[in-house]
Amino acid sequence: MELEKNEAIEFKDKLKMLESRFLIAMDRYRNTLQSQYLEGVDTTSKTKNIENIVNKIYSDAFILTSQINSEIVQNNNNIQSLDEYLNSLKSEVDKENKTLQIVKGSRKGAIPREKEMKITETRNYIETGVYFASILGSLYLIYKHYSKK
Repeated sequence: MELEKNEAIEFKDKLKMLESRFLIAMDRYRNTLQSQYLEGVDTTSKTKNIENIVNKIYSDAFILTSQINSEIVQNNNNIQSLDEYLNSLKSEVDKENKTLQIVKGSRKGAIPREKEMKITETRNYIETGVYFASILGSLYLIYKHYSKK
């Protein structure tokens, strides 16, 4: 299982690759110029080819620069939106803390719980009453059934 590289490492790898390609092209260009000036060989087509390679490396570097700038802008936007979210969250927490300080030490926080407990208690009484009534009704029916015989 291979870990995914993050964007910064990918950009670094691409930049190293461009550097390697540039150094190889410059070495070939130097060798071509040596052949032309020291040995008198016509290397015009090789020189043009190397110039095309260098131009391609330059355009790739320009594209990589654009990609890096685009990622920086995108990351800045993400950071800004996270900052805005954190600021709104902080304001909510501050508001809740103020409410907590007001309620702390008083019975104001217990009032909703008391209401919920009363509702639950009433519901339990009603269920118990229904069960008791059904048991009494069943006993009455059983008594009536056996008393006729």
